[in-house]
Amino acid sequence: MKTHKFNKADREIIESLYKDFQPPVNINSVNFYWFDSYRNALGLFKATEPDNIYIKDIDIEIQIAYRETIKSYLGNMIGTINHELTHLKQRREMGLFKYSILAVPIVRHQTIEKEAEANERLAEIHFNKTQLNEEKA
Repeated sequence: MKTHKFNKADREIIESLYKDFQPPVNINSVNFYWFDSYRNALGLFKATEPDNIYIKDIDIEIQIAYRETIKSYLGNMIGTINHELTHLKQRREMGLFKYSILAVPIVRHQTIEKEAEANERLAEIHFNKTQLNEEKA
């Protein structure tokens, strides 16, 4: 998996998306990375890297040419970002051993995924409301 760290402009977009919405963890304590296409995943959190979140990369030419496109892309990814931030929070609170046990595929949907999916939906609802308010203004 190829990765590269969010640049300053990318981080500022993330910060602007969370200006009116409380993320599961302080986003200043998180390292955000773009990653290339990997198993159809939109976002990744690795239990062994409790300070890093990986977001699926968009075409590099689009990144260079269209900052607004990246803002729109990350806005549409806010649910995924919040989902992965929830896993980061869970891992920090539980520690590696407990988190790893609860992340086993057989039990994860009854344990850690419930909170992550709920936080994903909350972020999407908030972002959609924000978008509607901006369009009306």
